[in-house]
Amino acid sequence: MLMKNKFSESCCLVMMGTMLSITNVIGQEVIEPHSTVIKKDVVVMNDIKSDDRFNTTAYKGKLYFGVGIGMLKVNATNSSQGASATLYGGYSLSEFASLEARYTTLLSDIDSNGIVSNIAVRNLAVYIKQKLPTSDTFTPYGLLGYGVSYYGDDNDDSLQWGLGFNYAFDTNTAIYFDYISFYNDTFNESFSENIELSSYSFGTTFTF
Repeated sequence: MLMKNKFSESCCLVMMGTMLSITNVIGQEVIEPHSTVIKKDVVVMNDIKSDDRFNTTAYKGKLYFGVGIGMLKVNATNSSQGASATLYGGYSLSEFASLEARYTTLLSDIDSNGIVSNIAVRNLAVYIKQKLPTSDTFTPYGLLGYGVSYYGDDNDDSLQWGLGFNYAFDTNTAIYFDYISFYNDTFNESFSENIELSSYSFGTTFTF
C-alpha cells in the first residue's frame, strides 16, 4: 500500500513538472532574429545632351555678319528721311560682348515735307556691343562706339550710340532691330546749326 502511494506521488510530481515546463515555454517571448535590409536607390544617369540651338557659350569667339534695311533720318532745318542699307560684321569677345563694325548708306533721295533732295549720306563706325542675358531667344543690347559720318561733301567723326535687340532662331541665325544715333553736330562748322543723323534698321545676322 505504501509503495502504491509513493508511485502515485512520483507520477504527480512528473506531471506537475511537465506542466510547468509547458507553461514556461508558452509564457516565453519568442524573438526571431531578423536582418535589416537597407535598400539603396540606384540612380542611373543618362547622357543628357543640351540643345545647342540656344547655348550662349557657342557664341564666344565666333565671327558673324549681317545685312539690314531701314530708314536713315536727317534732322536739320527740316526733318527728312530716306531708305537705307546696313552691312556689318563682328567678333564675339565673350558670351555677351562683341566688337562690331558697321557701314550704313542712304539708298534713296531724302524727302523733307514733300521736298526731295539728292544728298549722299553714309556712316562708318566701330562699336562695342553689350548684350543683356534675358532669355535664349530674345536679347536686348546696347552699342557704343566711334565713327565717321558723311553728309554731302562734308564729313566729321563723333561718338555714337544705339539700342536694339536680337531674336535668335538658333546659334547661327537671328534677326535684329535697332536704333543708332550717328551724329549731332555742325560738320566742323560747315553748317550754322547741328545736323542730326540717325538710323532705324532691321535685318538678319549669321554666325559661323
